[in-house]
Amino acid sequence: MKLTDKTSFAVTLFAIFVNIFVSAQIYVLFEDSMHNTTVYNIMEAVGAIFMGFLSDKFCRRKTNILSHLIGFLLLLVIFLHPSYLFAIFLLGFFYSPLPILRAGLVDNFTLFPRLYLLMLSFVVQFIPWCFYYVYVNVNPHIMHWTALALITLSLVGSIFFFHDKRDQNIAERLRLKSASIIHTSARKRVAYTFIAFFLMQLVFFFSDNFLESIDDMPNFYSLMSIGTAICVLLALVFKDISHTSVLRVNYGINAAVSFLPLIAVIFFNTLHFNGAFQVIMLASFGAMTLPFVYDITMHSVNANYRGTASGVLDFVYNLSSLFSISLITLLDMHKVYTYAIITAGLCIAVFFQTRSEKHPEIAKP
Repeated sequence: MKLTDKTSFAVTLFAIFVNIFVSAQIYVLFEDSMHNTTVYNIMEAVGAIFMGFLSDKFCRRKTNILSHLIGFLLLLVIFLHPSYLFAIFLLGFFYSPLPILRAGLVDNFTLFPRLYLLMLSFVVQFIPWCFYYVYVNVNPHIMHWTALALITLSLVGSIFFFHDKRDQNIAERLRLKSASIIHTSARKRVAYTFIAFFLMQLVFFFSDNFLESIDDMPNFYSLMSIGTAICVLLALVFKDISHTSVLRVNYGINAAVSFLPLIAVIFFNTLHFNGAFQVIMLASFGAMTLPFVYDITMHSVNANYRGTASGVLDFVYNLSSLFSISLITLLDMHKVYTYAIITAGLCIAVFFQTRSEKHPEIAKP
């Protein structure tokens, strides 16, 4: 790999890290306001699709720089006016470069298997969340200055070193209007995989919010993030196995293990059963599937739409978080209902992922 390619590679990964670091600071700011967190999640979800599609339609490099520039300006406004909610929500919408950066990794560094690149992007994505316990205990002004400094470096790096090979191929971009987004032979596989992915992430965030209510689980979110970062690396072990099979087996193992706390609560009336660490294990182990889901999707869509596809997956990821919060509010965190939803969600995910496996398999990277 040439020095310029190495620099572009490093800048792309650094930009992913900075985007999540900034988001983490917003979550710290909204730690006591579920309403504001929900609105910010919605803006992030919709913004991911918008920025991903914009990068496919026009130019990934320019869209990435625009996203960073708007993000920097809005973050500066927030620093001066921390209670200015409109600026914070706009930040969630416009500073959404993840789909652009992930599609850029896949398109620009073809010497590496697609699964490796996606796996690395998720490891970098989870690293900032591992230190969430630090953010909440450090002076907010210090963290805000740090976020401004990091986004400035990321903006400069994007201007000078982020180059997308796809942007240079004008002929490919001109075919964008008439091209089908998803290959016809892969539509059912992608649809079933999307449904299973949504259910798995719903369980992930449901578990996350469940743990937040447990008093004896300090720093639970950092612990879960460390687990997810490590488990994503397991994708390397299963790289030569059919991706849909990996997903089905993973969901199945999670579903089988999830029965234990449910049985303990229902049949043995063990109300003091502490399944917190087991829930962490379930959520973390499920994170291993993320690179596989994104790889299946990237393989199944027209290359011109990879930014949009990544944005849609990020949208599903955020949407599952919103659904989990709604369910928790509705059920008032009753233990039986909580464990039942986790088990049911995983079992249904296995069903849909099994259906997807009946359709043409994804080619090995």
